[in-house]
Amino acid sequence: MTRFIQVGLFIAAMFIYAFSVPAAAVPPGGVNNKSVRISSEEATSPAVPAPVRHNYFLELYIVHILVLLASLTVLSEAAERRFPAGIQQIRNFWNWILLAAFGVCIVLGFVLLLPPPKSIKGYIINIHCWSGTVGAWAAFYHFIKRFRRMLPAS
Repeated sequence: MTRFIQVGLFIAAMFIYAFSVPAAAVPPGGVNNKSVRISSEEATSPAVPAPVRHNYFLELYIVHILVLLASLTVLSEAAERRFPAGIQQIRNFWNWILLAAFGVCIVLGFVLLLPPPKSIKGYIINIHCWSGTVGAWAAFYHFIKRFRRMLPAS
């Protein structure tokens, strides 16, 4: 692997780790005061459940998609080295992935501007997030692959 791809994969891994670690739960007010007296009426009343913190980064399978894309990236890098004649087909493959993900993300983004029916809204949001993730990865990979050509010749 080239040095740029190694750095890019490291940055992506750090990004995944940063958003996959849940925040620590803090009680309301930040203090657990045990000296507060609770009346018998309050003790028998139903307790209000604490709000559930969602980690949408994990719930939407973003980590799984990024691992799949990282393995696809490694496979395409290995294929470029093993089959030098097929480099153009591999580049076209990544360009088509980038175009398809961008198109799906844009279309579903416009669909979400109008309130869709609740029965399909969750699916639309999930596919929108997934295509955005794939598009971001493909764009990031595309940028890293072409970054060497952007640097001035020395």
